[in-house]
Amino acid sequence: MSGARSASYLSPHQMHRLDLACAPVRNAFPNYGPVLVGSVNERADYRDVDVRVILQDKDFDRIFGKGAADERGECHGDPRWQLICAALSEWVSNVSGLPVDFQIQRMTQANTSYAGELRNPLGVRVMSR
Repeated sequence: MSGARSASYLSPHQMHRLDLACAPVRNAFPNYGPVLVGSVNERADYRDVDVRVILQDKDFDRIFGKGAADERGECHGDPRWQLICAALSEWVSNVSGLPVDFQIQRMTQANTSYAGELRNPLGVRVMSR
């Protein structure tokens, strides 16, 4: 067996369902994501599927408040952030059939925290007829 592997440990069917679930998210955030990150890209025994939308700092600050992001570019103390992330986690989980952890992150912190990690774009492989 060669050392090559796919971009994630999801099956093609799981990836297709995740893309379908994320297409409306991509339409809502066309410049920023969503992207697949985390352990599902690294190992077969992933716990959940991490999906992120990474906003430019000015857009994140406008929506959630300047200085709201923590060192990972998240803002757990903001009720709007919590609601949006919980609702999108539920939506993407239900449509894809996968255990999804969805979060919106601030670009500066996300780029520092996840430097060098694979980001697999989602919602772009959905074909329209």
